[in-house]
Amino acid sequence: MKSLTRIVVSGLVVILTSALLIGAFSVEAHPTLQNPPDPQPEPLWIKSIYYGAMPPENLDGPVLVFVHGYRGVADNWWTTIPYDELNDMYIMAYQAGYRTAFVNLGGPDGSETGSVWDNGEVLRWQLGVIASHYGVDTLDVVAHSKGGVDAEAAVVHFGGWHLVRYVFTLGSPHQGSELADLLYSDWARWLARLLGLQDEATYTLQTGYMQVFRALTDPVMAAQDVIYYRAAGTDTGPPFSGLWLGGLYLSLFGPNDGAVTVASTELPEAHTLFIQPYHHLNIFLGHTALPWIDGALNGEEPNHHQLYLPLVTGSATPEPPSHSEVI
Repeated sequence: MKSLTRIVVSGLVVILTSALLIGAFSVEAHPTLQNPPDPQPEPLWIKSIYYGAMPPENLDGPVLVFVHGYRGVADNWWTTIPYDELNDMYIMAYQAGYRTAFVNLGGPDGSETGSVWDNGEVLRWQLGVIASHYGVDTLDVVAHSKGGVDAEAAVVHFGGWHLVRYVFTLGSPHQGSELADLLYSDWARWLARLLGLQDEATYTLQTGYMQVFRALTDPVMAAQDVIYYRAAGTDTGPPFSGLWLGGLYLSLFGPNDGAVTVASTELPEAHTLFIQPYHHLNIFLGHTALPWIDGALNGEEPNHHQLYLPLVTGSATPEPPSHSEVI
């Protein structure tokens, strides 16, 4: 019986840990939106920072800085993601009049496996470079998955709060990841090590480690003048996909997006941007998240319509703000 359990859990680890990985993807044109030129790397920083095209009708627009997730890369925000869907975040941000910057935290090849501390220090430096590039005093950060925790470290512990006005985290495990716990469990430790999934990033995402991080971070965060929004998803992707299997495991801990539980996205001092039926790989798309972000940046207060009420009541799914409200 123990052998069978080991085989089942090992198989689950192989498949569901793909839910943690984003990687780099090829560029494809969106059929309905006019694409701006692709973001270009800052030549002095070896593809660590990419700058989007300047919106011609809003040359002084707010600056959005986009931070990728675990093993991700900057172009996850403007290329095709798994399930063959283009991330239109850059396109929509450009058309909405935002100036944009996109960062690589671990090199252009998607090798980001750093701890929240290492990535936080790198991101804080990048924020300073971006602010200088655009000649601004304040930036707004949009982060996906582990990038949200990296952004916290940059802002709270490395002085980024002097530059950052808003932080939006999308499917970020602020309370830690049960999938990371699984990678270090007795059942799966050997396989996770074999697959190269035991690294500083996953180590610091364990729920126990993140509780220490919270104890160090929350009191300081409360004293800083930065506004946080968190968003969570409750869909687990296509049947039998990696996210679906991850969601099956995570259902032991509550509603989730296939990689991160709703409860794990909770962040003290943060507003809830939305809780919607999105999965971990579409929660950070432009048409999914930017309408909510744009609303918050334009002074709209969070309200109950932004929550996925069927999670509690079983009622119909509410619609996100229309694209026209952003574009």
